[in-house]
Amino acid sequence: MSLGYPSDKGSTALKHLHTFFYELLPNPNNAAVIPRNHRVEAAINAAVQQGDFAPMETLLTVLSTPFDLKPEHVTYSTPPTPSERVSLTFCGT
Repeated sequence: MSLGYPSDKGSTALKHLHTFFYELLPNPNNAAVIPRNHRVEAAINAAVQQGDFAPMETLLTVLSTPFDLKPEHVTYSTPPTPSERVSLTFCGT
């Protein structure tokens, strides 16, 4: 079972389910945005490799209001695509 969006026809169904559960039926007890490994790694890499702190600033802005998902920040609530998966984190998980 894939945790991301597979490249087959099932990916459309998964995206629709994600939209239904996370955008149309918000749960006030669960954060809409969490610090997902692939987003954190991308922000760190941009800062370290290119000296670009904008992705980190955006990530921190989004995470500062985790229960209030704005339409322009929907990508921060989605699982990684296969190419974005982080197989090893800084804590080793």
